[in-house]
Amino acid sequence: MMINVLACREPLDKIAGKDAPERSMGEAVKLRNAFIEAEGSKELKQSNQRLRDLRSEKQRFEDSLPMVMIMQEMPDPPGIPSQTRLL
Repeated sequence: MMINVLACREPLDKIAGKDAPERSMGEAVKLRNAFIEAEGSKELKQSNQRLRDLRSEKQRFEDSLPMVMIMQEMPDPPGIPSQTRLL
């Protein structure tokens, strides 16, 4: 989600001038984050920071998982049952 915000070059006043359905995801997140930082309570700011930290931690975890290639099964020849093998 952070990439969407970084890719959003529109200034906040232009984004705020758009109707909500016209905003991209990046614009909506950028506007929400700016509002929270400017007008949010201490608890809201802490919660927002915690959410960003958890998303970052989740992404690091997912990036650390090994990738596995899944191969497609070959079609069975007529009349011959398939054999299952573990690699």
